[in-house]
Formats: sequence, structure tokens, C-alpha cells
Amino acid sequence: MLFRLPELIIILIFLLPFVANILGVSELVKIAKIKGYYTDGAGLLWFIGLCGTALVLGLIVCALPDRAVPATQTSYTRNDDALPEVQSCPSTRLSIATTT
Repeated sequence: MLFRLPELIIILIFLLPFVANILGVSELVKIAKIKGYYTDGAGLLWFIGLCGTALVLGLIVCALPDRAVPATQTSYTRNDDALPEVQSCPSTRLSIATTT
């Protein structure tokens, strides 16, 4: 018998973080591809994730802007430069500012 039960448990305990890191890196690479980056190859992301940490790769992927959806396909249009309109309320002397 190669390994007894305590030895096998110790080996599994030490292997679990490595397996979790590989699974986390694969998910982050998948997210980067969904965002529109590294569609042809993701060797650099795998290198960063496996030689560095998945946390660093997660920060890099979260900081990437979304290329997959064009900015013109938003559900609403908003003009941040527009000034709010001021409407007076007839029952009180308060003014209410609304944006359009």
C-alpha cells in the first residue's frame, strides 16, 4: 500500500489550495474573454494567475473596461452636461430641481 489514510489526508490538504487557485484562474480568464480581451490566447493571464496570485489576476480583470458590448447599446441616454430645470411649486414657496 503506497499511502496510509493520514498521509493521504495530509497530501489532499496541501493539494486543495493549488486546485482552487487553478479553478479561480480559469474563471478569471473566462471573464476576461467575456469582456472582450485575450480572445485568441490567454497565456499571459495564466502566467500571472499561476506564478503570482489569483487575487492579482482578479484585480487586473476587474479593472478592464467592457469591450464586448458597444457603448451605443445602452438602455438609456443621459446627458451629464445638461443643467437641471427649476420648477416652482405653486402651493409652497419651494423650488424643485429636476434633471431630464
